[in-house]
Amino acid sequence: DWYHGAIPRLEVQQLLENSGDFLVRKSQEKHGYVLSVQWDGSSRHFLIQNTDNLYRLDGEGFNSIPKLIHHLQSSRQPITKRSDVLLKKPVLKDKWVLEHDDIILGPLIGRGNFGEVY
Repeated sequence: DWYHGAIPRLEVQQLLENSGDFLVRKSQEKHGYVLSVQWDGSSRHFLIQNTDNLYRLDGEGFNSIPKLIHHLQSSRQPITKRSDVLLKKPVLKDKWVLEHDDIILGPLIGRGNFGEVY
C-alpha cells in the first residue's frame, strides 16, 4: 500500500519520481502523518491534520486516512486550496519491507555475542 511508515524525507524524495506520485509516512519531526507528493519537479509535504477524530488537509474531514486519500485521489481536484497538486499514482511499499507489528516473537531458543535467537 501507499503507507511507508517512518521513513526519512531524503528517502521519500528518491521514491517519488513523476508528477503526481504520492505516499503517506509517519512524520519524524512532528506528531502525525505526512502526505508527500512529487509535483513540478520537487517533493511537497503536507501534514495531515487530525482534529475531532477527523483527518484532513484543509477541506472536508474523514474518519480515516485511507478514506481521505481515496477522496483526494478520486476527486481529481487540487489537494489544498492554495496548491495545484493532484494525487495521481501511489508509490507502493515493497512487499519485503516489514513493520514491527508484522513480527511475532516465539520462545527464546538461544543467545550469543551478537543477540538472541527466537
